[in-house]
Amino acid sequence: MDREQAIGHILANRRLRAGEMVTLDRSVAGLRDALTELDVACGELAARGGPETAVPLARIAGSTGELLRRIETTRIAIGRTAARLHRPYLTIGAVGRSGQGKSRFLQSLTGLTDQEIPAGAGRFMTGVPSMIRHQAGPTTAEVELHDEASFLSEVIRPYYTELGLGAPPLTVDAFGRADLPELPEDADSRHDHAYRHLRSYRDHVGAYRGLLAGPSRIKPIEPEDIREFVAQHDAEDKPLHNFRAVRRVRITADKHELGNLAVIDLPGLGDTNLHDEMMLRDALDGEVDIILFLRRPDPVRDGVFDYDVDLYEVARSALPELPLDRWSFFVLNRFQGGEYDNTRGIEVFTSELKRSQLRVTDVVVADCTVAAEVSAAFETVAGHAVRTVDELDRLLVERRRQEVAALRAEAALLVADAREVADLAVPTGDEDPRFNQLYGRLRPQFRRGVERLVRTLRDRAAEDEPRLQREIVTAVRTAKATVTVPDSEQIETKRDDLGSYGAALSQFADEMRAAVSARFLELDRVLREVVAALHEDIATVLAGDGGLGGLGPERDRDFLVLVAGRLPRGDSARQLRLAFQFLVDFRLNYRGMIQHRVRRVLEKLMPDEIGLGASDANQVSYTLGKLRDESLWEIENVLNGLAREPHEAVFAVAEEFRDRALRAEGVDDEWRNTYKALRNEVWPDEFAVLAENTALSTMWNAAVRRVSDAAAEQGTVI
Repeated sequence: MDREQAIGHILANRRLRAGEMVTLDRSVAGLRDALTELDVACGELAARGGPETAVPLARIAGSTGELLRRIETTRIAIGRTAARLHRPYLTIGAVGRSGQGKSRFLQSLTGLTDQEIPAGAGRFMTGVPSMIRHQAGPTTAEVELHDEASFLSEVIRPYYTELGLGAPPLTVDAFGRADLPELPEDADSRHDHAYRHLRSYRDHVGAYRGLLAGPSRIKPIEPEDIREFVAQHDAEDKPLHNFRAVRRVRITADKHELGNLAVIDLPGLGDTNLHDEMMLRDALDGEVDIILFLRRPDPVRDGVFDYDVDLYEVARSALPELPLDRWSFFVLNRFQGGEYDNTRGIEVFTSELKRSQLRVTDVVVADCTVAAEVSAAFETVAGHAVRTVDELDRLLVERRRQEVAALRAEAALLVADAREVADLAVPTGDEDPRFNQLYGRLRPQFRRGVERLVRTLRDRAAEDEPRLQREIVTAVRTAKATVTVPDSEQIETKRDDLGSYGAALSQFADEMRAAVSARFLELDRVLREVVAALHEDIATVLAGDGGLGGLGPERDRDFLVLVAGRLPRGDSARQLRLAFQFLVDFRLNYRGMIQHRVRRVLEKLMPDEIGLGASDANQVSYTLGKLRDESLWEIENVLNGLAREPHEAVFAVAEEFRDRALRAEGVDDEWRNTYKALRNEVWPDEFAVLAENTALSTMWNAAVRRVSDAAAEQGTVI
């Protein structure tokens, strides 16, 4: 497998692992939501509980708060890992103090010049990270700019926090206008250097302020303008300030040797520039797969100095999950010949590096101004990348899994503690005697209400449904008025189109049959109203005589569904659930009760029944008129005979509900179980304390259950 194929395999695995990061984040977000709910419930319970609950609830609240803080930290880490894995290329980053040759190294590697990768002898030249990737065609570039919010939060606020300067400014204008707060008296030299950098941002805000505004944060630029946005000095050594508003620069160059590898030039680190340190950490965490420490040993006297250790520690702290010695190299910049020959310095530095605590994969030596040497060094680094990065990705993803697993384990322990106090919201005392007394009064009242309704519906079953009668008359009258017989001209036209009077008669009959049938569809509304009236009647009895009105304001089918949903689970209310299900499923409709009767009458309008013997327009007209009148007369007679069937059906359903809900074996115990579960809503004045405590207990148990479910959830392992 060549390098491109190996990188392709790594990137394919990264896409799978990035998907796992999405799943992990979703899982952790669910755990966060559940813990937040538990935290709210804990506060509610603590506010209303007694002294016996104070200590365990305080312990649970503290554990919950700590877990929520860790969850947010973990989600940030998961997000950064996901962003790392989403990159469609591998990245090699060059870091080092200013003047060590990293920009020259990248120039030699890519064929770019000072125009695209500014280099300076001993000065801080690169001001922002510059990413370089292969793309066929001319060199292109774009800058990603800060907006005001990101500039203040990512660049300015860290200075105020680190230096103890108090609250950071809320706007860039406020930052530029006001004097900087004084440094605390105990500030050291490191803080003093950082303070000078912050002052430089403030003193020159007018030079870059305009770049922080505007709708677009991505700005394409010409290659010759790159220096203006990334460099700290121009070609004449005059200071530049645009880089202060830039997050990063992306450059594409026709350098096929890079393939799916990208290189990034990071700002040189010298004295303490907090923003540069932050950019370096962010890049190493999210954008760099292999790090190159560029170093030009001194020709006379060199060794591993404090600044080497400091830079190494900055790099190691950026991604502590991965051992830095597996993804880092020292590249020693060699000068040969003359007074600057540093061959001896390289030997000394390499020797001291081996005795130091700085551990890297390897040390490579190259003259950063010689393309062939740089290319050879880069091949060594790239070869290591394709052999190592996939395993490093696996280790990083495994670390994220372990972090999430630890959160779930601690959440599970929290659930165990929470369940120990779950019964503290349940009131003490024996309330059964009072419940028995109240239920004993309500039960016969409810039974009488149901029986009274059934008797009323039995009497009504012998009567026609007046709304249905009226609607039948209206439908027949409407059909007679609107389903008209075609005139002679229409008949002649149809005859000419179809070729015979018989064919015209057949088509007109089809149209008339459909038109007559449509006029009776409105009967469906009346049948639905009949069913709705039954649901309303029974709901009213349940709410009034049954005392269940406190469950909700509805007095229709929705109320019946509500009551059914509040019945105890399991076998303790099985008969009642069946009774309510039978009731709410009851339907009367046109299609099931009337349509087949209407269609049976309309068969006389079928062509096979009519015959095709019409010989002129008058005969067609007469036949259609006669068939229409006969059909409507028959339909009216048939439907009038059905006028009492809705009442009969309603009575039958009500009677069935009565038998199942009041007379079935064991149903009395089911009603007692139901009312006991709902007693605080049926008799709120009698059970006010129970209502409050039951609500608290319900909220607490639901919150604990949700945390338990979230802690038990498992993500996909890739």
